[in-house]
Amino acid sequence: PLMIAAMVLATLLSLLPMLLRLNFLSGNTLGFFKAAQATLVGQGMNNILPAKLGEAAKVFYIRSAAGIRKSHGMELVFWERFSDLNILLGLAVYVLWYTGRQLFIYPLFALVAATWAVLLVFRCAPALSLRLIELVRWQRARQSLLLFHAAIVNRFRVRFFLVLALYSAFFWALAASVTGLAFYAVQVPLSPPQWLAVFVISSLGMALPGAPGGLGVYEAAVVVPSLWFGVDKGTAVALAIVLRAVQYIPVTLLGLVALHFSGMTVKRFKQEDEAASESF
Repeated sequence: PLMIAAMVLATLLSLLPMLLRLNFLSGNTLGFFKAAQATLVGQGMNNILPAKLGEAAKVFYIRSAAGIRKSHGMELVFWERFSDLNILLGLAVYVLWYTGRQLFIYPLFALVAATWAVLLVFRCAPALSLRLIELVRWQRARQSLLLFHAAIVNRFRVRFFLVLALYSAFFWALAASVTGLAFYAVQVPLSPPQWLAVFVISSLGMALPGAPGGLGVYEAAVVVPSLWFGVDKGTAVALAIVLRAVQYIPVTLLGLVALHFSGMTVKRFKQEDEAASESF
């Protein structure tokens, strides 16, 4: 019970750098409480709704509760996910080197590299990028890209990326500690690089848009690398179930509580998401 409590505590503590990061990205306009609610709503809805719709729920909450435009809210979520993908890619490269096993990280590498290329074009060749954006025929998409272009140019500073990286690294360190605690709890003698490999591969599975909370994919992504390091199948399955429970149940319950006090509902969110006709 003490180890389960420690795992739950580490899971909840990992939300702290997430909400601090979101507040930082908003220019401290959200404040601690609204950033916490937005984070909980997003994480909780990702566990309930398919295809990472929790991110859209977070944007909707930010727009409704804080009066931040939808385009700006989408920009905040973009920086969150982009910083996470960079750290996840770095960890995946380390695991690829450590294990010597083939990991299917090429799509992730291509996505991160392509995004960096676009950001650099926006920053280093603003006139060219503006001309390319003007070629977009859909007016709403063009206006959204123009706003995003302005935000990129304003944010592209060393200090911004440094602070963003520190918050993200803090989050990933706490999230990884949950997996380490799980192996320690069942007295499985894996070294830190080995349980880190399990954590990274399971995180890659969670990153795939699909079933709510990566149901099924996450469990498989815990079991398979555990077997690589000599963990028996029964223990690996038990670990996957425990990790799912301690990371899924508390965050989902807190997300539903935050959703209730925010005045939002899942039904309302879906209706707004499907029928949004906001003028940027």
